[in-house]
Amino acid sequence: MDSSFINLELGKLIAKNWKSMKSMIKREFIYGIVFDNPHSRYDIDRYRQILGIAHLPNVALVVHIDAREESDRDWYRKKRKAALKKLEDHLDSVSDGLVAILGRESIHAAIAGNREIAVFLPVLEQDDPKKQAALARRYSEYIKVVVERNSDYTVSIGIGNGYKDVRELSASFREAACALKYKFYTGNSSIIHYQDINTESGANHELFTGCEESIVKCLRRNSFDEAVCAIRHMFRLVDAGNRISPDIVKIRVLEMVTIATRTAINMGVSPDEMLSLKVLAEDEVQHCTTLGETRDWLEGIVKTIFRSIEMIQQDNIVRIVNSARAYMEDNFGRDISLEDAASHVELSPYYLSRIFKEVTGLNFSAYLTRLRIMKAQNILLSSNIPVAQVGYMVGYQDPNYFSRTFKRVVGKSPNCFRQGKKAAR
Repeated sequence: MDSSFINLELGKLIAKNWKSMKSMIKREFIYGIVFDNPHSRYDIDRYRQILGIAHLPNVALVVHIDAREESDRDWYRKKRKAALKKLEDHLDSVSDGLVAILGRESIHAAIAGNREIAVFLPVLEQDDPKKQAALARRYSEYIKVVVERNSDYTVSIGIGNGYKDVRELSASFREAACALKYKFYTGNSSIIHYQDINTESGANHELFTGCEESIVKCLRRNSFDEAVCAIRHMFRLVDAGNRISPDIVKIRVLEMVTIATRTAINMGVSPDEMLSLKVLAEDEVQHCTTLGETRDWLEGIVKTIFRSIEMIQQDNIVRIVNSARAYMEDNFGRDISLEDAASHVELSPYYLSRIFKEVTGLNFSAYLTRLRIMKAQNILLSSNIPVAQVGYMVGYQDPNYFSRTFKRVVGKSPNCFRQGKKAAR
C-alpha cells in the first residue's frame, strides 16, 4: 500500500480523535492541579502547547447546580453535563479557562465531592488581591449567566483566592469548595468568594448547648411546641451572628439528635429504634444544603422522637390504668379511694385521675360506682341475699345510699331489679 495513503489515513484518524484526546489531556492536567499532584515546569509547558493555553489559570471556581442530586439523579446528571458543555463551549471560545466535572468519575470523589464542576481561569490584577477578587466575581457572574441562560435550573459558584503559580491552585480549589458551602446561609443562586466567609469555628457554640438542654427538658415535659421554638430561636441566632462553618453546624445538630435519642431511650423508647433513627440522621443531614433546610430537618427528627416517646408513654399509661382497675376489681367491697389506688400504682392522685379519665372516659369515683353496681347486679340475680347485705358486700355501708345509687345508675331499685329479672325468666 502507498505510504502516502497510509500517512493520510493516519492523519485523518488522529484528527478524528484529537478532540477526545485533547479532552483527556486537559482532564489529566486539571486533576493534577486539583489533587496536589504537582506538574514539573516542563510538563506544564507541554500541557500549554498541547492545549493551546496562552495564559495559565490562577484562580479556581467551583460551580454547583442548585438541586439535590439524590432527589432525581438522572435529572441531575443530565443538567450537570449540560452545564459542563455550556462552560466548555464558552471557555473554548473566549478564554484560556479550563473546566471539568469532578466527583464520581474520579477515585477522589470523597475529597472533591460528587456534584462539582471545577473551573480554572486566568484572572489578571495578580498584584492587587482586592481587584483580582472583584474581577473573579465578575467572571463568575458572567459564567452564571452563560450556564443559566435558557435553563430550568440555577447554579451557585464558590471562588478561591488567586495564586501566581499554577501548581498552587489546589489551594484555590479547596478555598472555592469551602466558600461554596456557605451557600448554606445565602441560599441558591449565590456567588461566594472565600474572602467573604468567616472561618472561625469557635463562635456561637453556646447556642447549640443551650438548645440541647431545652430539647431535653421539652422531651421530658412532652412539649413539642416549646422544642420547636427553641430550635427556631437557635437557628435565627446562628444566622444573625458569626456564620460558622456549615460542616460544624451539621455536626452540632447531629450531637443534638444523639442527646435527644439518648433521652428518649432513658424514657423507655426502644434503643434499636433510636439507633436506626440516628444512623438515618447522619446520612440525611449531609443532604441539607441551606440553613433553613437543616432547621426544618431537625424539627422533623425531633417530632419523630416525640412521637416515639408518646407511644411509649401511652402504652405505660394504659398499663398503669389497667393496674389501677385491677386494684379496684380486687377491693371494690372495701372503702377505697383515689389516694389508695394512686399509692398502689405509685403515682400522684392528680396524675392518676387525669390519665384514668383519659383511658376509660370516666373519673375514678364514677368508674368505681359503676363497678360496684355491676357487681351488685350479679349478686342480686344469682342469690337471695338481702339488699342491705348486698350493699355491704359491694362497699356501701348505708343501705339507703346504696339503693339510691343503684336506682340512679340502673333506673330501678335493687328489689325491683331482682323481681323484674326473675319474673322475666
